[in-house]
Amino acid sequence: MSQNASQFFTVLVCADVTEAQIAKGALESAGIEAYVLDQNIAGVMPYASIALGGYRLQVLTEDVEEAKSILFPPNEKKVEEILVAIPSKTEIKKAAGIALLGVVFFPVVPCLFSVLILARTLKNEKNVFFEYPFFFLGALVFNFIGLIVYPILMIYPIF
Repeated sequence: MSQNASQFFTVLVCADVTEAQIAKGALESAGIEAYVLDQNIAGVMPYASIALGGYRLQVLTEDVEEAKSILFPPNEKKVEEILVAIPSKTEIKKAAGIALLGVVFFPVVPCLFSVLILARTLKNEKNVFFEYPFFFLGALVFNFIGLIVYPILMIYPIF
């Protein structure tokens, strides 16, 4: 951004990054400098966008009235009817809870799958353990960390 963040004003909040980008394009085609805040979170954690308050479209304070006239023409629906995408506190709490569960338990799923593969391998080919003992012991140690230690550290951080 070439300007200070304090010189920008949020003119639209969207639940979908595509909707925010379309509105940004409409403003930029009219010569208004616009930015979508938190747009990169869509690629990393799309479910967290609601918890962050949606995608905010901001313009310079001197362009606010012109931006509103472009985004909300007078012959269109009222602003209140268009801004239905603003999440409620209940939706924000639900999204934050789901995001927290995903962060805590997502690494556990691959570890469970890996333990299942190790168990099937040992069951079907018993001599494999003796041929590759470090592989199996290393896999067991890392799976133990993923299944037991990681969730505990996420719930009770040391630092």
